[in-house]
Amino acid sequence: MAAPGPGPTPLDPQEVIAARELLARQEEADALAREAARIAQQELDEARRAENRQLNAERRQREYVKHLREELDAGHASWLRSEFQNISDYVKFPDILEALKILQGRGAALLTTNYDTLLENYCGFDSVDSGNEAGVLRWRRKSGNNYVFHPHGTWSNPSKLVLSTKDYYSVVRDKVIQDTMRATLTDKTILFIGCGTGLQDPNMGKLLEWVGREYGYLGARHYVLLPRGREVPIPRVPLNVVTCADFGDQSNWLRGLLGPGAAREGTVYEAPKRSERALVSAWLRPADQTQVVRSMLDHVRLPFDLVESVTGNATVWTGNQSLVLIGGRQSFGKTTLCSSIIENTRQACRQAQFGRSRDSLAYFLCDSEQYGFSVFCRTVIEQLCPPNHVFPALRELYESSTRFHPPRAPTAPQLHQVLVRILRELCPDPPTAAGQTQPGETYLIIDGVDHVETNERDLYLNLIRDIVSRNLQNFHLVVSARLPAQTRQVVQSWAPGPAAWRHILCDATAIEAAMEHYLRQCINNDPQFSRIAAGSNNAAIGNNIIQVIRDSQRSFNWAFHKMQLLKRLGDDITDEAQVYYVLDEDFRRAKRRRV
Repeated sequence: MAAPGPGPTPLDPQEVIAARELLARQEEADALAREAARIAQQELDEARRAENRQLNAERRQREYVKHLREELDAGHASWLRSEFQNISDYVKFPDILEALKILQGRGAALLTTNYDTLLENYCGFDSVDSGNEAGVLRWRRKSGNNYVFHPHGTWSNPSKLVLSTKDYYSVVRDKVIQDTMRATLTDKTILFIGCGTGLQDPNMGKLLEWVGREYGYLGARHYVLLPRGREVPIPRVPLNVVTCADFGDQSNWLRGLLGPGAAREGTVYEAPKRSERALVSAWLRPADQTQVVRSMLDHVRLPFDLVESVTGNATVWTGNQSLVLIGGRQSFGKTTLCSSIIENTRQACRQAQFGRSRDSLAYFLCDSEQYGFSVFCRTVIEQLCPPNHVFPALRELYESSTRFHPPRAPTAPQLHQVLVRILRELCPDPPTAAGQTQPGETYLIIDGVDHVETNERDLYLNLIRDIVSRNLQNFHLVVSARLPAQTRQVVQSWAPGPAAWRHILCDATAIEAAMEHYLRQCINNDPQFSRIAAGSNNAAIGNNIIQVIRDSQRSFNWAFHKMQLLKRLGDDITDEAQVYYVLDEDFRRAKRRRV
């Protein structure tokens, strides 16, 4: 009898536990997958239901529009007549219509996307829509003023109403309508009144977006009037927002748009008269010179008055008339000196007092890479204008340049003339009668005339000659430039009568004391030089640095550059060899002289 074979191998308990855990995880994963599939199916069903609801809504809308169109085409326009014919009876703010009528009489063109003829009924105007191509062209050319343009049609012409998406696309493809709308948005300034989400319809919204894409570099050019506290209906549309107190105050705001003498086409002010100064400033687009001067002064940070150090006096201004010409080699402190004069003069300028006008200060640091003569004139004119006043000469130029949209840029001769007229107004002849207001002092600082392009330098020199030759009283001028001797003599010859130019030369001798002050301030006050500061064990190295740089007869810029390099040495600032390497030949020559 054969022996029985071996029985089944008993399972390892650990393997059994692992198999059960694996099976449980698999079942859990299957359950999660089934739940995810169920949720996905629910979302898909909900999306299909939402799509069906949307399709049904669109189908019902198309059926309604089709029914309405059939009714209109059949000549049954009684519903439109009942809705719009007597709409004038429901007007709450008739003053708005009256204000629009006045604006239209002053040259403003009226356009509305509404179907009603409320404006026409109140103002006695005619309607123009896409069905009247000749009328649209007349409205565009303004050959007839008594028109209101309806790009979406009017109730009185049902066949041209824009009611459905199909109608919108028909308007978008209408060449006359689209050319007229684009020309209006491009060449005119539009003020939207009473507009909400209608600004994003497939016609007007797309046109505004097109204007933003094509002319966005000019900034927002059109406006929307909203009651205070109301949000912009379409934030992505390039519009400026102007506000009034509430809906009832819109008429008062609209009446303030036109000045008393602005009854001509294209002269609709973009804001009430009280903001004229802000509008002129935005149109001038001056350069920010305040930051330039501040950066220059922070660059050196002198602990003393550079003006007094270089000139020996606390100020460069003398008497009731000063003409100062600052010369010298490049980088020897002319711009720093001008910046100090500007800061000192700014602090000394007096406000208007009883019997005396305010002082005026204007300045410009020329830079051929950034600024031209036009920017110089616009900046100086902006600085001379008081905060709440526009000089008549500037107003005339502003109004003549902004008669049409977009505004024209003033030419260099126009800016020259306006600047001279403003200076003449600020610096009148001394009063001859008792009780007359005394004029304030007017200061003008021009730095770096030699930095400008050669073809523009004559523009600056001609302006300086024009100003100086007028012998203005209470006027003070500083001009900084590296001019050839012959040119400098010509400039000095422009001063008439007793007035004469005062010449300040910025060279190594003039700035020697200022240079030493600057170096001692750096070494004794900057923590990075504390190891060689006065009183330290290595003070001799600091004194040697001061002496070498001072005796080098080099410029402020060179000294500043060397001090920045020495700062980078850190703890090695006490290593004379490292300092020697930074100062290079100057240090070597000084050491040989001391030996």
